[in-house]
Amino acid sequence: MKTRILTGSFSLLWAIVSSFVALSCSDEQIGTIYEGESSFAFNSGVLNAELGASDMNQILVPISRGSFDESMAELKLEFENAQGEWVDSDPEGLFSLVAKRVLFADGSYSANAQIHYSDLNKLGIGKKYRMRLTILGELSPSQRGSVVITASRKLTFTLLGKCEWTDVCLFDGTYSADIYKAEEAAIYRVSDPYSEGLVAEEYADAGWMGTPSEFVQFQVLDDGSIVYEPFCTGMKVQGRYLAWAYYPGEYQWGKDFSSFNSRNRQLSEKVFQLYPVYCLPDFQYGFLNEGAYPLTIVLP
Repeated sequence: MKTRILTGSFSLLWAIVSSFVALSCSDEQIGTIYEGESSFAFNSGVLNAELGASDMNQILVPISRGSFDESMAELKLEFENAQGEWVDSDPEGLFSLVAKRVLFADGSYSANAQIHYSDLNKLGIGKKYRMRLTILGELSPSQRGSVVITASRKLTFTLLGKCEWTDVCLFDGTYSADIYKAEEAAIYRVSDPYSEGLVAEEYADAGWMGTPSEFVQFQVLDDGSIVYEPFCTGMKVQGRYLAWAYYPGEYQWGKDFSSFNSRNRQLSEKVFQLYPVYCLPDFQYGFLNEGAYPLTIVLP
């Protein structure tokens, strides 16, 4: 297991935080996590939503509450425009918030906000739609009061075989994982590339392993550059805070990594290089060691 140092704002404080056993966000344990707190929080700061016919034209966003004292959360939905700014109305005219208030059922610590979209067939192939949902008012101790939602149309993937996955930020070795390609575009999906390495390099034994993203998906554009949405590595900093990998230009908490954007590209017919920034989005600051590291994927 590699030693990783959290740097950036307040880094020394977090570097000395003791390890804790993370609790799940089930209804039975949310009350323990937020015991005595009359406030709300999203279950994660990042949500990637693939939309298909079975979704009934809606995106469900989980929200938790800390006690039964408060039964209604007020929400605000914003949309990212072509300039990367957050605006109040959807430039595409596709998405909207069903209700600005979410009511919790009696005895439940969980509820869902609902975002509606008008027509699945209007969603572009390979296109990403980004929204930010914010809880207004009191937040939980986690301060997880907003979630960035990236929505895209569900694609049809075909298995290519086992790829080689080399993440030099987390691992000493190279590991294998199933890789798929979409029939509709040059979009690739690597299935659970982190679990094997987290176990083999003793992150699990040390209590530093959480739940990684089910898959990592990236798109190769016409000029050979690569783009992708944030994905969870499953590695816990100090045994508690999950490290995510972000496209460099999207890291926005104290340092500009956008110069690394150009390093995300296809290197040859079979070799892809991602160059993400490894950070803690739930706490909106801090990155691991130098921040940006190469991540290489080799096709079968």
